[in-house]
Amino acid sequence: MSGRLRSIIEVLLPAIMLGGCASYERLDPASIDSPGFAEIYGAYQQSVTSCLASEDEVWHAGWFGNGLVYVLDDSHKGLCYQWQDVVLEAVLPVAQAEGWQAIAINKEYDKMGEHHAVLVYEKDETKPSDFYRDAYTRPAYVLDPWRRGKADVYTMAVWMGDRE
Repeated sequence: MSGRLRSIIEVLLPAIMLGGCASYERLDPASIDSPGFAEIYGAYQQSVTSCLASEDEVWHAGWFGNGLVYVLDDSHKGLCYQWQDVVLEAVLPVAQAEGWQAIAINKEYDKMGEHHAVLVYEKDETKPSDFYRDAYTRPAYVLDPWRRGKADVYTMAVWMGDRE
């Protein structure tokens, strides 16, 4: 077996095995009845669709996708922070125009399970750090296409792993 093939197998096999381990309950975006959210979701959905339709880059999702990004050339994208960058760039101006805020968030920082996404919430006096401490009561939505390569939306509590 060639060294490159062995490297690919060493990276992808654990990714395939772990791929079904975490399952988070997604929200139906149509069920979110907050003024402005539909416009934000539209921008989010378009950003994910544009990535997947790109002729210059190949976008992947989930653990398997991470493995591919690490072993293939630089035209392959799909690490969670890459999805985060694209989504934040697309939704930030729309969120601000609708009176919302959009920020980059992460969990398990500097650990093996580190993960990045975008948090959107109606603008108020809330500090972003409050969402980590009070995840159950704040009306905040996590935009995270990394798992499935789709415009998935989660509550902060579910995304943080506090509830499924």
